[in-house]
Amino acid sequence: EYDISIDFDPKVIFDLGANIGLTTAFFKKKYPNAKIISVEPESSNFNLLTKNTAGLSDIHLFKAGIWNKSTNLLIEDEGHGHYGYTVKETNLENDKTIKALSILDIMTDLNINQIDILKIDIEGSEKELFEKNYESWLPNVKVLIIELHDRLKDNCSKSFFEALINYNYTFSIKGENIVCYMKK
Repeated sequence: EYDISIDFDPKVIFDLGANIGLTTAFFKKKYPNAKIISVEPESSNFNLLTKNTAGLSDIHLFKAGIWNKSTNLLIEDEGHGHYGYTVKETNLENDKTIKALSILDIMTDLNINQIDILKIDIEGSEKELFEKNYESWLPNVKVLIIELHDRLKDNCSKSFFEALINYNYTFSIKGENIVCYMKK
């Protein structure tokens, strides 16, 4: 589902909700010169992500959640297994919480000014991601691949499409994903 057609050689790819790293590995094989940033919050998935990408170059792993700001998140298991953990924001900071980063945090930390491919599969957190602060990074995205999870959290699609309303793009659907080709 991530084998999309593009007419350029991507230099920077974000894999948000990287799970165990299969998509990261796919992107690295298809685009060997790309820098890939992979983010996964859940510990057992992150451990496998680390193992599955160990031999790959220019891969940057973050054990964190993705959110619209820096905060803390609590991982919730609502019975969907390792492929369906969700998170919610919390003011707590303890052994049950994880750090959340914004896309802008990562771009700033790694001195990135453009994201060529932004893959998002974050189990409902796309609702919050596209509710606030997307203006700081969305104009710098060329291709956005997203799986929306309204079945896990109401209004994910609404938040996503409302955020895109002021941008020019074309889109297609590939499997469970919406692929948006952003136009300048």
